[in-house]
Amino acid sequence: MREVLVDLFEVSAREKRSTFVKVVVACLIAAVLAPPLAQAAVTRIKGTVKIKDSGGGAIDSAATGPLGIFEAAGSNGAVATRNFAGGGGFLGAVDCDAATTVVPASSEINNSIVTAVLVSGSDATFEVTAAALGGAKVLEFDMDANNNQGGFTSPTGLTLTAALTFTCTAGTDGNLVVLGQ
Repeated sequence: MREVLVDLFEVSAREKRSTFVKVVVACLIAAVLAPPLAQAAVTRIKGTVKIKDSGGGAIDSAATGPLGIFEAAGSNGAVATRNFAGGGGFLGAVDCDAATTVVPASSEINNSIVTAVLVSGSDATFEVTAAALGGAKVLEFDMDANNNQGGFTSPTGLTLTAALTFTCTAGTDGNLVVLGQ
């Protein structure tokens, strides 16, 4: 009489082989069916498609040529997007030196997209106030000999719908520059 060996979990070798074969067959079926299912999930639209932004305005699209160092094929209808990284334009400046009259000690920025505030100096305090908060202070930069460079950048940009006022409140050596679009 032949004895069937069973391990600690009381599963025979035959049951293990059967389960293994079922798993391998299921993986093969999934590998065969996955590409058609993925292709079915992507829909190609022929003709004109109207896309609107959150304000209801139309969004432009245009073909893009070869891209990158290897000149990979571009899109034939890429949607136009904006990237605010790195500034883009000079919005204002503040100087903490009473002897300088060219750059004011205060600058108000409104209806812009702020992407960077750069601060430098060895003796200056800059205060940022928000008109939307009744002129409350929202940010302060304190510059000294040990902390003589600072600021912040915002890759997506800070859209101002109410004025921010940048002011030198103390000191004799410092500059603040606001960049954006």
